[in-house]
Amino acid sequence: MMLLRKLENNSEMYVIRFTSNTPSSEIGIPNAPHPCTGTGFTGSNEHLIPEYEYPETKPTDGAIYKIDAEGNETIIGIWDDEIPRFIRVSDKKDRE
Repeated sequence: MMLLRKLENNSEMYVIRFTSNTPSSEIGIPNAPHPCTGTGFTGSNEHLIPEYEYPETKPTDGAIYKIDAEGNETIIGIWDDEIPRFIRVSDKKDRE
């Protein structure tokens, strides 16, 4: 994976990856002001960044990752279906 110009200013970014029971046919392309373009991609002149409009949904599984400037991923949160929300990995260990 090529990281977007090693992340601006050697910073980090966060990514949420999840699954849900929402049918893909309900996921749309936003048609809002800039940076939305109505094509399914943001209006970046430098990067091809897909953008989707997701209906209100509840994840069935998922995690939040921190990606550092070198591209290393650290899992920082997981979906807990019992409460239902994302919780910090350290909080999950404390509950067990």
